[in-house]
Amino acid sequence: MTVSPHWRMLPKVFGEERAALMFDQVRQMADAGANLIVGTDAGVQRTGFNGLPGALTFYAHLGLPNHTILDMAIRRNAEALGLGQVTGRLAPGLRADLLLVDGDPLHDLEALQQTRAVFAAGRRHEQK
Repeated sequence: MTVSPHWRMLPKVFGEERAALMFDQVRQMADAGANLIVGTDAGVQRTGFNGLPGALTFYAHLGLPNHTILDMAIRRNAEALGLGQVTGRLAPGLRADLLLVDGDPLHDLEALQQTRAVFAAGRRHEQK
């Protein structure tokens, strides 16, 4: 499912009751063991391509632990795209895709907003 990094506005847009129902339905899917993966509404009005860290806070709001949220965004996404044998984990033989951040996203997802370096296939890429 996709979530806007502006998910906190949903109660204002849809009303408190309807937004609470939507949030609860996602929580129920997670509790039932649904294989949730995450993405954003990138490219639509007011949603840029840098919104994933903000969107991930939606799942923290629902009570999911950070390690589960990060797994949804990394390993499960790679598997859903058919790339689980190529990337999505740090393991011998995989691409060595890595995001280096200030802080520990296992304790605070906001650390994902503080990118220090990006490595794809083991090569560092500079921000432009």
